[in-house]
Amino acid sequence: MTARIASILCVLGLLASPLEADRVDELSFGAPFDYVDSSGTRLPSSQWKNGGVTDVSKSFIRLTPDRQSKKGAIWSRKAVGVDTFSSVFKFRISGQGKKFLWG
Repeated sequence: MTARIASILCVLGLLASPLEADRVDELSFGAPFDYVDSSGTRLPSSQWKNGGVTDVSKSFIRLTPDRQSKKGAIWSRKAVGVDTFSSVFKFRISGQGKKFLWG
């Protein structure tokens, strides 16, 4: 019963303080990833570049493979240009190394 009341209070708290946000398309990306640069490398869009071992496939981006000591990154070519911002990321950790967060 207490958990139900706490849940209701949390929902009411969220409704009482509405969030406002605008999506910035130049700083956003999502599948399918169809853009290919002049060297034949697939990228999220022309506004983004890869670093390290990052692999962009048609339907997902793999920052690192399922191995130790690998580094990957995705960088926006455009600056955010505001004093404050928030972002939403969705990560999936999978593979043989998920126990130790490799890959």
